[in-house]
Amino acid sequence: MNRFLLWAPFIGIGSLVTGANIETGQSRYTMPVVGVSAEYALTPRLSVASSAAAGALPGGCAGSCPDAGVALDVSALWLVTSPDEAWGVFVGPSVAYTTFGASTAGVGGAVSAGVRRGIGPRLTIRSHAMFAGEVRRTTRAELGLVLTR
Repeated sequence: MNRFLLWAPFIGIGSLVTGANIETGQSRYTMPVVGVSAEYALTPRLSVASSAAAGALPGGCAGSCPDAGVALDVSALWLVTSPDEAWGVFVGPSVAYTTFGASTAGVGGAVSAGVRRGIGPRLTIRSHAMFAGEVRRTTRAELGLVLTR
């Protein structure tokens, strides 16, 4: 079996839902993020993926909104399309840690579609329900460029 390691730098949009800001009443914040993901194939259909992203609201924000932070997550991804193709669709559970707003951890899932090996685009959506602090849910859409050795 070809156990390949996939690397993908990405840009994206991160969205987090928090308790309402006392000054503005806003409870959803969306900001640009940049990061990198890595994926290692355990079997032809199962892989382990990790992702790290950082982002900030351009110019900050008024009040006490979470204007910058990092997000880390690890996923177990199952390939739902043919393992013989260079492109594919993955789904699976994920755990996450974020410092956007209050530092907190959570569980959720990831869906990823695009290049599996070689060079090309990959779109990944990650969504997590968070356990503690003000952050209730995080969602991140990443458009990455897969660079596989």
